[in-house]
Amino acid sequence: MKNPTMTQQNADVLDFMQRNGVITTMDAFDKLKITRLSARIWDLRHLGFEIIGTDKSRKENGHVIRWREYRLA
Repeated sequence: MKNPTMTQQNADVLDFMQRNGVITTMDAFDKLKITRLSARIWDLRHLGFEIIGTDKSRKENGHVIRWREYRLA
C-alpha cells in the first residue's frame, strides 16, 4: 500500500470540513464530485489529521437511513 499524499481531493475534503464542520458522502459527491470519501478520510488520517466519524440515522418512509459524518477532532 502506498503512502498517501495531499492530493487535490484530499485538500478539498479537508477544506470542506474546516469550513462546514462536517462532511458526508453526499456532501462529497454533490459539492466536490468525490465518490470515495472514505478513501480520502483514510488518506487524511494517515497524513496525521485526527478525524472522527459519527454514525447517524433517521427513519424515512418506514425505512432507516444510515450514514456517517466526518469531522476534524
